[in-house]
Amino acid sequence: MSRILDQPARKMFLTHLTHCRHCAGSTGNSGASPESPSQTWSAEYEGKTIELSIVTTQGIIIETKDSFDSILIDDGTAIALVKGCHKIAQQTQTVQASKGQYVMVVGQLLRTGSVPVIRPFKIQNLGHNADMATMWPLEVIDGMNQNVL
Repeated sequence: MSRILDQPARKMFLTHLTHCRHCAGSTGNSGASPESPSQTWSAEYEGKTIELSIVTTQGIIIETKDSFDSILIDDGTAIALVKGCHKIAQQTQTVQASKGQYVMVVGQLLRTGSVPVIRPFKIQNLGHNADMATMWPLEVIDGMNQNVL
């Protein structure tokens, strides 16, 4: 897992994850374990390419599935499936997911498409601070402008 965690987590809107393309030379886009070589994706932003493997996103939990092992989050631009919540190490799992919570998810992008799939490394409840949701779009835009190739 260390190779995956050595890469920066890109702040992204979920809509950008729906259109990511798999980069040549990285592993396949489904079923990879955390110990496997990292999956690298590319996303387009204002005509420029951003490479990513680990993403940070924020959104509202709109549904929980499989006894809270999977959650659907909505950031206002798209919906993503966060799958494998029970596999997060106990010391890093900081939230018991519940519908309506505003959360941050840091994880590995596994699949793109209309509902991207993210394997979480960390889920953090941000509902205690209303400013988090307000500032998030600005953080994403600023990060994307700094991280273009």
